[in-house]
Amino acid sequence: MMEEIVKKVLETLKVKTNVTQKELTKRVEDHFEGEHFKAWCQTCGVVFIDIDYKEYLRLHSWDNSRPDKWFVLMFKHYVQNQEHIIMHLVPDVGWTNFTPECKRWYDRQKLNLGSDAIILKEINQYVKNCGTKI
Repeated sequence: MMEEIVKKVLETLKVKTNVTQKELTKRVEDHFEGEHFKAWCQTCGVVFIDIDYKEYLRLHSWDNSRPDKWFVLMFKHYVQNQEHIIMHLVPDVGWTNFTPECKRWYDRQKLNLGSDAIILKEINQYVKNCGTKI
């Protein structure tokens, strides 16, 4: 399964390498052993995702047109609580404040859709029909 994930990542990033798929998969598995992926609201404590990183890589959508459900729910939380601080833990990066990215996304949606009510309606519709596992 991890071999498929590595292949998807390489295709997504359009990376060329001389390392075999099997060798690269082993490196990825070893590197991320015991690592965790988490996103949460520092202000109120709501956790959007808290998962083993290798499991996250396995379940992640890998399709930009179909974001993961947790990701959409995180943006919904931001729309409803714009003064909150959204944090994101990513292996090899550490904790990052994801709030500025939420604000950029919100500003684009506000321009395109016009109101918070319409944004929330779109989010709820997406979550209702979302086919992603996480």
